[in-house]
Amino acid sequence: MTNIESEIQAYLDEHYVQKPKMNFRKYVLTRMQEMLDKKQFLKECSIYQRGSIDRRVHNKLKHATDQYKPYKTTAMAYCLALGLSIREAEQLLYLAGYLFEEGSLTDQIVKYCLEKGIYSADVVNNEICYFSEIYGLKRTELVGSVARE
Repeated sequence: MTNIESEIQAYLDEHYVQKPKMNFRKYVLTRMQEMLDKKQFLKECSIYQRGSIDRRVHNKLKHATDQYKPYKTTAMAYCLALGLSIREAEQLLYLAGYLFEEGSLTDQIVKYCLEKGIYSADVVNNEICYFSEIYGLKRTELVGSVARE
């Protein structure tokens, strides 16, 4: 093994995870259960409704395999519904295969709202619509899910 291969091997030993312990589905369901256990919410539906997540989409998540991949707007909706910090939201988006993009108005508004503790998807979507008009954007993705997912 060459020097660079030895260095890469050491790096991989420290950083590479072939099968992560956590995935999007497990993360969401675990956090929801913790919120219910702590009596932050009385019903599961109160949590996913806060993120404007359709019941059928949430049900699909509950019964899906661990490879479930939501739309980005649904992943962001779960960040709101779960009341995540920016760091936690970045982790959840990463588990879904996404990240907050600097050039996305929706992403930046969601990130701002998470930072300020604004977790209502309705409020977030109103701000997205408002700023879309100001910036002259015709069609901007809103946070939440639809049954088509």
